[in-house]
Amino acid sequence: MASNRGRDRDDEPIMLPSGHYNTKNPVGLALTVITIIGFIVFMIMITNRLGPFAPKDYSSNGSISSFDADHAQPGRSLPGRI
Repeated sequence: MASNRGRDRDDEPIMLPSGHYNTKNPVGLALTVITIIGFIVFMIMITNRLGPFAPKDYSSNGSISSFDADHAQPGRSLPGRI
């Protein structure tokens, strides 16, 4: 009878004592891959200023907020404006 000791990796723990995912376990490997892909997408979104990192569009109502108008100093541009 052949032994499955080398192929059966389901008995490996998902987490290692050091707090990292165990890539010898299929679930740990999937979690590692998902984490890396998520981080790459997160960095691309920050770099390209997409999604929640997109700049706010203040031109939609054509005016500045009352806070900005009250705190504006003559000769200085408002924050975020050129």
